[in-house]
Amino acid sequence: MVNTDSPARAGGARGRAAARVRGGDPLERATRLLLPALAFAAGPTAVVAQADGETEALLRADSIRASLELPPARPAADALDVLAFPFKIVLFPVGLAAQTAGALFGVATRPDPSVPARTIFAARRWGLDSGLGSIGPRSGLALVIGLNRYRPLFVETGISLRKSQRHRVGVAVGDTSALGFVAAYQWRRDAADHFWGLGPRSAEERRSDFLRDKQELGARAFVPLAPVLRVLAGVAVEDNRVDRGRDGLRPDVQDTFAGDSLFGIDGRPRFVRLDVSGIVDLTHWNDFQRHGVRLSGGVSIFRGVDGTESDFHRFQGELHAYVPVNPAQSLAFRALLESNHLDGGLGIPFFDLSRLGGSRNGPRGFSDGRFRDRAGLSLMAEWRYEVWEDVGGRNRAEGFLFLDSGGVAPSIGSLGLGALRESYGLGLRLVSRDAGLLGLAYLGFSTEGVVANFRTGWTF
Repeated sequence: MVNTDSPARAGGARGRAAARVRGGDPLERATRLLLPALAFAAGPTAVVAQADGETEALLRADSIRASLELPPARPAADALDVLAFPFKIVLFPVGLAAQTAGALFGVATRPDPSVPARTIFAARRWGLDSGLGSIGPRSGLALVIGLNRYRPLFVETGISLRKSQRHRVGVAVGDTSALGFVAAYQWRRDAADHFWGLGPRSAEERRSDFLRDKQELGARAFVPLAPVLRVLAGVAVEDNRVDRGRDGLRPDVQDTFAGDSLFGIDGRPRFVRLDVSGIVDLTHWNDFQRHGVRLSGGVSIFRGVDGTESDFHRFQGELHAYVPVNPAQSLAFRALLESNHLDGGLGIPFFDLSRLGGSRNGPRGFSDGRFRDRAGLSLMAEWRYEVWEDVGGRNRAEGFLFLDSGGVAPSIGSLGLGALRESYGLGLRLVSRDAGLLGLAYLGFSTEGVVANFRTGWTF
């Protein structure tokens, strides 16, 4: 940067300024000579002020010009361009897909020049949200689109690669994380859910699939009783239908378990359901890490209607704990306990039993819903460590190693160590400073092989 306070440099700059006055074409010289004469008619002070102002302006221009560094000239094409061209052609679809996925997941913070990303940002400005994720058991990757332009009315629809569906319409008032109310109708289809049988020793070779359609009309209220305590209460009417699954690689539950008297395998179980639960949340986010403990518990009461001979209730409890080691590493723990009790009738529908396996309930080295029974316990632990952070400090990727254990049994009292199954694995999480967890992918290993999974928006 030029130092205009230096007498030598200032003198040189003044000399260049004077040279510019003397140089140029005849018209420019005449103009520069005429202006001082006109100014002199206004008085000597005006002449001096003009000359000083012009000189100072030229000095500032010289200072800025001297500070600029032009890059070295490059030919229109060189050997590097020739080598890079095929890679640009091959990677163009990958970059386009990454830009579009970034817009869908909310990672991109400004419009991208790609047409799909521009379309997504324009739709969001209009009130149309979209995202990728899971919409149910073994749904596979699904596209979910929601319309929230006409609040408090909302509409949401989702369709997955495995033909599962979820459609919701309703009214949402307030904030579901604090004080709020939601009333909605939902129709969902789990097109290819799997069932292996009951108990911790259900055989892998009996793996079968089924389809479940569920209609639900209900309302829920969220009430904060304290800054860290929130209560949820809701009531719903649900209609379930079980049919043959859409997985052509597996036999149907109706054939494999025809003689096992599974309740809910035929007919249309209908229930009135009452839900009451509470959440004590002592956690907080600090940059990319969650700190503290979160405890939740609740009860759901099912009463059969329209000829459904089944009454039962369910207890469920969950504990999350987050222990940062340093800004780049942390430990996370989760415990899940569930117990179903028959109050009368023919039984509990097999699709409503406690289910373990998969990313949501663990152990993650087993398939989703691998183990089912009336009671289940799952323990999950992770070590998370930073592997990348973007330049703006808004998002980062975390690698993680995990160890899970879990099992099912007819009751909590009969759930012994022999019923527990272990798994371990590794994965990658994408975390946002503002939005928390954006998505994760992992590989889980167990005695039954390797499981790969991908999820978005899971809070653990």
